[in-house]
Amino acid sequence: MMYAICCSVLGSLLITRTSPSPPSSPRADSDAVALWEQAIDAKGGRQRLSTVQNILESYTDKTLVGLYVPPDRFWRWADDRPTRLGVYVVMDNLERSLSYRMEGNTASPSQNLGERHAKEGLWEIYYAQLYYLVETQWLKPRPVQVHSGMIEHQPVDIIQTVVHFPQAPRAVDAGYRVDFHLDKFSHLPLEIAFPSDDSQGTSYGRGTYYVRLADYADENGIQIPRKIGHMRKPDIPVTVQFNVDYDANIFERPPSVKAGPDAWRSRQKKS
Repeated sequence: MMYAICCSVLGSLLITRTSPSPPSSPRADSDAVALWEQAIDAKGGRQRLSTVQNILESYTDKTLVGLYVPPDRFWRWADDRPTRLGVYVVMDNLERSLSYRMEGNTASPSQNLGERHAKEGLWEIYYAQLYYLVETQWLKPRPVQVHSGMIEHQPVDIIQTVVHFPQAPRAVDAGYRVDFHLDKFSHLPLEIAFPSDDSQGTSYGRGTYYVRLADYADENGIQIPRKIGHMRKPDIPVTVQFNVDYDANIFERPPSVKAGPDAWRSRQKKS
């Protein structure tokens, strides 16, 4: 079983899914490896991708702001009204065994949920790397094979990869299958899919979970999508920045809902 598919990227889609594990030692197809290298180059090149130290994700309507600092720190402020989630803020710092969840206008200090809950935040950090960077120094999908497919009448190259999620709760040693659907011309990901056999995945008619990516633009030499979508929210305008200057103290103290979506900013830059 795997934890929720990146709650920040997928908004209120809080789900636990099962994903088929790959064969014990799948042999990599040379065409898949070559196409993967094209995808890495299209994103900006492996050298440039390796310089990313943090990812800031923000929905343009400010209903969600997430800061991911690999390998083990994660902060998110979200306004998910009118759903039952409401307004909330979370923080995980596995290095310090700190994990907090604050909802609504709770005034009392949040209780540290500890190392076990802090590890759940690893899923958020890993998925953000997959969606916005494809490959990083902490996460390296291994291409196995490639075939052709379609996304809404658009032909794509589909690279089947094996991805390992070190330390993440319930992750299996063999890794998991993740399929990257690449534009045949730009080689940028248009969809990242997670094959699944569970009932919730199949209820969407595809037997898989997926994230759509569109409207790419250059961000410091890296191609990033300005629109992201999933099964429940197909078209979300998003801004993504890398290596932002942030307040390191947000990973040392309980978070505050009242501090708002800009609480991540470094003190000298807060307005």
